[in-house]
Amino acid sequence: MNALLGQTPPEVFAAYTDPRRAQALLRAHAQAVFGHTRQLQRCSVLHSTYRSYLRPASWAKSTLSVCYRMDFDGEDDIVLYAKIFLNGLSEAAWASLAHGDVPPNTVPRHIPALDMIVWRFPEDPAMPQLATLLAPEQMRGYLPYAQLPPGLCYPKDLAHLSVNRVGYVPEHACTVRYQLTFQPTNQRAAPTHSAPAPQSLTLYAKTYRADKATEVCSRHERLWKAAGSGATALKMAQALGCDRELNVFWLLGVTGGALSETLNVSNYERYLQQAAQGIALVHGSDVQVPAAVSVTELSLQCLKKLDKLSAVQQTSASRLEAIREYVLRAPMLSATRLIHGDFHIGQLLADGLYTLNWAH
Repeated sequence: MNALLGQTPPEVFAAYTDPRRAQALLRAHAQAVFGHTRQLQRCSVLHSTYRSYLRPASWAKSTLSVCYRMDFDGEDDIVLYAKIFLNGLSEAAWASLAHGDVPPNTVPRHIPALDMIVWRFPEDPAMPQLATLLAPEQMRGYLPYAQLPPGLCYPKDLAHLSVNRVGYVPEHACTVRYQLTFQPTNQRAAPTHSAPAPQSLTLYAKTYRADKATEVCSRHERLWKAAGSGATALKMAQALGCDRELNVFWLLGVTGGALSETLNVSNYERYLQQAAQGIALVHGSDVQVPAAVSVTELSLQCLKKLDKLSAVQQTSASRLEAIREYVLRAPMLSATRLIHGDFHIGQLLADGLYTLNWAH
């Protein structure tokens, strides 16, 4: 159990966000956490979310959600999602879960000694469709064949299908990459002494915790027409429709290498200029979103978070106070602009000579 005992929640939770300390804790409880005792060789933190309370009387209700990536002896790239509680409150959370018939050694698992509940990817408490999306044989029947090139009309046309997790934020969203290998129709019919080389195609599927794939797909299509098509500096992945049953929308893969690995002293000015032009196109588009957040609302959220940080990070009090003063001086009125959370260097690709692609 994670007892507060005079400590603040961040002090107790610190062991679970430090990869080395978390690895030691998980190793010590390997059978309870993983259902086996194979050696945990590496552990890294992919995401962490801390839910806190300002009043000390409510600190015990604080929780930490952490997504770990781990390598075992004989098994690599395992993703584990953990919810960590305080003062034994994981018992009540575990009791509230609807369990049904789950096979042995299947998550979710409850580890009372760590005040923790865990799910092993692709299991997720808010996205049950992930198990299907990560299963190649099942996904053969769900691909958007009507939008694919000739030679890819039915599941039987696929020579091979590989599936990989690209991005995952527990209980929120996941992006999956599909690599399709197929034989084009014209090559199948051509008489030849040697088998023609198969072709490949990359698709991405984006899925969410709620029924929002249709809405996101529609917005993406409007944005693609406004900012990503034609002879512009920014090329966007083209939407291929959505599947309401799986709550996913499909994107055609774009070419290019990671911009972060392409930039150097001789080309960074050209690429960064294109990136600036691209984000200007996004900001200048007339794509409407259902929720709009004003600068005033953002400022109030910042001030609230600064209050929470000041209560537990007294060594940073002067720096936090300086940030508070900066927020209070910020102008409260501004024009509405579309801000896209995925427009960052990790999503930008360089293709050829100074051509920028947006992998979203």
